[in-house]
Amino acid sequence: MLELCMFAEASKHQEEVSLVGTRGKLEAFAPSHGTKQDDESEVNFRRCLRSSKFIAEYEERARPPADLECGTIVEAHEKIDARLMQAGDHAGSTYYELHRFVDAALSAGAKPDVTLEDGALAVMMGVGAHESMATGLPVLWSDLVERYAHSGGAVDEPA
Repeated sequence: MLELCMFAEASKHQEEVSLVGTRGKLEAFAPSHGTKQDDESEVNFRRCLRSSKFIAEYEERARPPADLECGTIVEAHEKIDARLMQAGDHAGSTYYELHRFVDAALSAGAKPDVTLEDGALAVMMGVGAHESMATGLPVLWSDLVERYAHSGGAVDEPA
């Protein structure tokens, strides 16, 4: 499972990305909105590895294991280039996205990293999320594709 949480201003982290799997969890944190200096004392990366015993016995457990049985947690700070911190929001990712977009736009025949179809699919995912929130029910991707893929971009309010 991959999760991206984008928080509002005045939060500790502007964004948190979590990747969770059978063997553990990785987390990365972007500095809070408006931060212009890399704080090397701030943890911005966490790796949590489950022990092999925890994984092997996971299905048979009736209670959570003791902390020592779970595995290891490593917290660290990954240095952020000062140019990225000064470049703006999202710890510089916006900076890179814009540069690559301009390069593609100014180069004849260049293919953009993110296509119009990618953007349409992202919007369709957002429509599905809003529909799920409104109805309280899961929304299947296949249903969204069937409903919107051939609609010429028309998006109706959820039923």
